[in-house]
Amino acid sequence: VQLCLSLKECADFEECKASNLISDNEEVSCSAHSACAESRVIGSAGDVDCTGHQSCHSVKRISAAGNVYCNGRQACGATWYEHKPASINARVIECGGVYGCE
Repeated sequence: VQLCLSLKECADFEECKASNLISDNEEVSCSAHSACAESRVIGSAGDVDCTGHQSCHSVKRISAAGNVYCNGRQACGATWYEHKPASINARVIECGGVYGCE
């Protein structure tokens, strides 16, 4: 599934789960529980904001020209059976949530 975001906001439960999120010039925001889980999240010119519980959990890759914020509980972590955290490429990676990047 290819999803080009115009609003760049995934604010409902599993709204953008298992999608390709592409933002050419703005932030990608995953603020709900599992909103962007299991996705390939690309915030090409802006930031990627993962603030919901497990919002970017088990993603394949997160890349941003700006910053990546993993401030939700288990926001950017891997599933217990995969043991493979996301590949995150950004200027700054902030892991402020409980188990934010584990």
